[in-house]
Amino acid sequence: MPSVYDRLMELKGAREQKAYALLVSSLEIMERVAGRALDGTALRLAQKFWPGALTIVWHGSLAINREFAAPDGSIGYRLPRHEFLRELIAAGDGALWATSANRPGAAPPAVFSDIESAVMEKAALAIDGGETVPGVPSTVVEARTSPVRIVRKGAIPANEIHAFLGEGSNA
Repeated sequence: MPSVYDRLMELKGAREQKAYALLVSSLEIMERVAGRALDGTALRLAQKFWPGALTIVWHGSLAINREFAAPDGSIGYRLPRHEFLRELIAAGDGALWATSANRPGAAPPAVFSDIESAVMEKAALAIDGGETVPGVPSTVVEARTSPVRIVRKGAIPANEIHAFLGEGSNA
C-alpha cells in the first residue's frame, strides 16, 4: 500500500518549496510537534487568529517526516476552526497532515459533492463538514521573519494581519 506521502504526491504533484499543512488540535500540540514554543509575533498571531483560517509557517523538528516539510525544514501549522475536525485530530495524536480537496490549479470545492472523483479516490478519509467559503484558502504567514511575510493570501486579509501586528504591509 502506498504511503500517505506517495498518495499526496500522486494527487498533488511535486511541492518544491511548499510544505503540506499540519493541522493541530491545540497550540500545545503544535509546540510539541515543532519541538519549540511559538514566541513573539508567531505566538501573537496564533492567540489572535486560532482556531481559524491562518496557517503559520514555523520551525519543524527532526521528528517530522522531512518529505512533508519545506526544504528549509519549516512546516505550515493550522488550528482549524471546525470543532469536529479538532476533536477528530485530538482523538488521534493531535496532528494530521492535510491538503485541500482539489488538484493543483483547480478551485477548492465549496461543498462536499463538488470534490472531484480523482481526489476522493486518493483520500484516506473524507468527511462532509458542511459548506465552506468558496475558493478561499487559509492565509499563510511566514512568522519566522520580521516583519511577517504573507506567503499566500486567503481568508484573513493581509491588511488585517499587518494592522493587528502594527506593521506596514509586506505581502
